[in-house]
Amino acid sequence: MITSNIRETAKAYDSYHGIGLYCTRYPQANARVLNTIFDVLSKMPKPCRVLDYGCGYGRYLYPILKQTQHHVYGYDISEVAISQALTNLNEFQERMSLFNHHETLDDALNHGDHNNSNHNKSDHNKSDHAGKIDAGLLLFGVLSHLKGKDERCRLLKWFYQHLHPDHGRLILSVPNRRRRFLYHQWQTKRHHPEIPAGDITYHRHQSGRKIPLYYHLYQCHELTSELEEAGFELEHLTAESFFPERTVLNSPLLSKLDHRLCECLPVSAGYGILAVARRRT
Repeated sequence: MITSNIRETAKAYDSYHGIGLYCTRYPQANARVLNTIFDVLSKMPKPCRVLDYGCGYGRYLYPILKQTQHHVYGYDISEVAISQALTNLNEFQERMSLFNHHETLDDALNHGDHNNSNHNKSDHNKSDHAGKIDAGLLLFGVLSHLKGKDERCRLLKWFYQHLHPDHGRLILSVPNRRRRFLYHQWQTKRHHPEIPAGDITYHRHQSGRKIPLYYHLYQCHELTSELEEAGFELEHLTAESFFPERTVLNSPLLSKLDHRLCECLPVSAGYGILAVARRRT
């Protein structure tokens, strides 16, 4: 599951989290996305198992743990983010399992783990339950950092294998090609016509460094197609937000306006695309 561009992304996000910039930009969960998560969880057996793939410092895991009795799994490629999540979620340590290595996450989901003494500092598995995940979270463009359709479909198929076959749900959000990085798209198409549509490289400036990051920008039909190829069927599709995420999180008034706009405008007008999918029967 780990490719060279993901290693570079991991380094970038270690810096991003390490200097506190990520937490400053995105200090809490997006209320609209969180409401979607709780709506899905309300229909699940209780308690259930939730996996946040790309959990960061735990901004979605914290409200889930605080407001439910569910057990959560968190995975992130950034070791710094996982260390922060461990601190932020410490009061719920009996109901959480955090991972920085995909192999240990895979092993825990497939077999459970009864030997807590062999964990490294990034793999804090407190669960001895093995079985299927009831709800998978793949939020805020995590899927889009995977380079190439094959890599993205591989991750979606991995979720398909681990979700409960009857009631399992995957909740994911991706950036909308019609709204995001328009200048970057134009530049890429102009200078590199061989690069697939929607693929861009952008830069984050952190601590005086210019860090390149890969991103794939989606259209609605493309997301639907990749989900179907992985064995899913779409249950719900909506706008993640109309305004940029940072704007929504830092203004309660704009957050309310944003929600109203998302309810009345087409999905294609959203800053991001939010989907709920289930395994195809």
